[in-house]
Amino acid sequence: MKPTKTTYFVTQQELEAQWPDILDVAAKETVTVYQGKDPWLCLVPHEEMMARIAPLLALIPDDHPLVALCHHVEAMLERECRLFGEMDESGYTWTDPDVADRVLALRLAVLQVVYGVRSVEQIYNRASCHVVYRWFLGEHYLAMSLPPLEQFSQRMPALQDDPAMGDRLASLVSLAASIPGGREEFQIDYSLLQAWRQSAPPLAASAH
Repeated sequence: MKPTKTTYFVTQQELEAQWPDILDVAAKETVTVYQGKDPWLCLVPHEEMMARIAPLLALIPDDHPLVALCHHVEAMLERECRLFGEMDESGYTWTDPDVADRVLALRLAVLQVVYGVRSVEQIYNRASCHVVYRWFLGEHYLAMSLPPLEQFSQRMPALQDDPAMGDRLASLVSLAASIPGGREEFQIDYSLLQAWRQSAPPLAASAH
């Protein structure tokens, strides 16, 4: 682990091998994790992160339907953790990039269905500039850029190949429709949901 001023740089392998020690450092200093030559993850002290995102969190109403839906998504991920990676006492093993990417792609798929947006590029662009959408994908994305669009597009096929994904989305859509204000907020695309349930969703990589 190499310090530069108050930022430490580690490789993904170092993070996996020295996870407890690096977390101790990240509690006080920023740690940037590299996957190969590219930055993959940034660990920021909790107080610093909350200070950064507090003004944006204040813009998200507690009664927004997407907030309630996010809680349901989290509950589903906890129930089916074996599908996405093992969990420990602190939650998902986020040191596995495949696990983190698949969970992120799932969240984007939920946004696509409940807001009726078939294009990955379109929903990605909306999430890039919509505070609540970004928060839904991950609270930390209020303080950092979303992963590249290509990353989402590459992960979607893995979800599409999962024959149970349609049923999971259907369960979440049913909950979305029952959330107070959900029928007014969401524009659920039931034909897209049906396509997911048939394990062949017609998702476009770009908007044309």
